[in-house]
Amino acid sequence: MVNERGPLDAKTSGCILALPLKSSVGENPNQGKHGKRNELGLVLGVIGGVVGVVIAAVLIVVFWRKRRKRKHDEASHEQFVSSFKSAVLPNSGAKWFQASELEKATDGFSQRNFLGKGAFGVVYKGVLADGRLIAVKEMHDPDSLRDEEFSNEVEIISKIRHRNLLALRGCCVASDAVRGRRRFLVYDYMSNGSLGDHLANDKNRIQLSWPHRKRILLDVAKGLAYLHHGIKPAIYHRDIKANNILLDNEMKAKVADFGLAKQSLEGQSHVTTRVAGTHGYLAPEYALYGQLTEKSDVYSFGVVILEVISGRKVIDSSSSSFLLITDWAWMLLKSGKVEEIYDEAIREEGAKDVMERFVLVGMLCAHVMVGFRPTIADALKMLEGDIDVPKLPDRPSPLSHESFRHSAKSSLYGSSVGSERSKASNTSISISSSSTVS
Repeated sequence: MVNERGPLDAKTSGCILALPLKSSVGENPNQGKHGKRNELGLVLGVIGGVVGVVIAAVLIVVFWRKRRKRKHDEASHEQFVSSFKSAVLPNSGAKWFQASELEKATDGFSQRNFLGKGAFGVVYKGVLADGRLIAVKEMHDPDSLRDEEFSNEVEIISKIRHRNLLALRGCCVASDAVRGRRRFLVYDYMSNGSLGDHLANDKNRIQLSWPHRKRILLDVAKGLAYLHHGIKPAIYHRDIKANNILLDNEMKAKVADFGLAKQSLEGQSHVTTRVAGTHGYLAPEYALYGQLTEKSDVYSFGVVILEVISGRKVIDSSSSSFLLITDWAWMLLKSGKVEEIYDEAIREEGAKDVMERFVLVGMLCAHVMVGFRPTIADALKMLEGDIDVPKLPDRPSPLSHESFRHSAKSSLYGSSVGSERSKASNTSISISSSSTVS
């Protein structure tokens, strides 16, 4: 339709969806401003409503997902606890604790009761209702810790009945909406802390005499011999070090922290791409190639022997010549200066031939070549003087030599040691076990 007066005439027809064409001629300025405000308010109102609906929808989805995840986690937790109680706990002899019991025993896991922090958890001192002293280890990052990994330590420890191995007294698995998943292992309290505490010259610890050191090393050897030869299948600890050797009130040693332990497959070697352990104590073939055998623990034990005899750190970052304790001790042995290996605090305390025998056994156990290392059973016999220590074979280039460090950078050693949460803290964990019959 065409209007003779043109498109600006009010009587001209237009599309009902089109904005009206208005002339500014003769219009009230205030009416124009008022109309624009109404239009702006309408647009903002529509946008606000849409945004509100979107936000509400997002919140509903988030809430629904969290609720569904919580229900799934609760169901998964209940299923795990039920399976754990029926399959693992009856064979362990360990007590099932409630989380409330452990919280009360440790005074809410207060810092006053903090004992130490290790690769797998934080440890607190506690007192049960009957007056017994305990050490409670709360596992690190339970959300990422697989159920089977937690069960692994419980199952392995439950098989151990030896006076030089730390026995499990109880455990707890808990979950709630606030704190999430929580897992605990309970041991008897170890009053004298770890061997690492004493070697670090902790002023609050007993100064280790030669008789103390000798007995501690023999205790550790006996505990490892039981793991390797006393049970079937054998168990490889994989993290033998001073901080995992705990001392009771009589200064008797117990090997602890079985979080990295692995059962052997009918005595055969095991090859893994997930290397676990602590730098300085790792056997070269395990660190570089992931080859795990009982000789891997033997190597670590040899390092501990040298550490205990010398009082020296396993890795000396202040030394540019001899980074590892094994290289340092080997050079002194080759130079005929074996007495310089002994800690000055004990040089006049023991028979020289006995102390030298311990050093030789330590060097043999920590030999670079697997084939030259003795079994832990033979190492124990050598330490006790029951069999002679064979002549030490020559060693390849020192492990701190540049060629070894270069090869290590491109090996599993550089990329895998932390893959099982194995960057273990050097802080001690003071937990204990009463003596059990071997």
